Amino acid sequence: MDLSAQSKPQIGRANGAFAVLVPLGVLFWALGVVLLRALTAAGWLAGDGWHWLAYALIVLLTVPAVRLGRRAARLPIDRTLYAVTVMSMTALFIDGIVIGFAPWIYATDPAQARAAAGALLWGVAVALALGMAMERRAQRRSACQPRGNVA
Repeated sequence: MDLSAQSKPQIGRANGAFAVLVPLGVLFWALGVVLLRALTAAGWLAGDGWHWLAYALIVLLTVPAVRLGRRAARLPIDRTLYAVTVMSMTALFIDGIVIGFAPWIYATDPAQARAAAGALLWGVAVALALGMAMERRAQRRSACQPRGNVA
């Protein structure tokens, strides 16, 4: 299967996907902060054994976010990784600024702010892994589809 730039249609900036995905990255980052502030307040990121539950919850919430982002940008399923990359890039830009200049946005206690930032990084990694898996699955399915009469 040839995946060169010539065989793959150029989808992204030309159809406005980038302009949809950047604001979604901001939105998902903000929702992540709200969630992580709640988890921090509940003590789930305090390092007392509840981390695993918080991280599992992040995985469960990331799956629909990945699907929603791709669909909102009107991208085919084989462009899921592109959608996730743009949204994640946006969130990481914001995350880097917040960690460096305003960690109180995550939590008032520095240790809790670091735990929340780590959980946000985990969410980005999960999103990228899901994007890769979804795109690969779509590619496998399309490779298994019959392509008409082959003589």
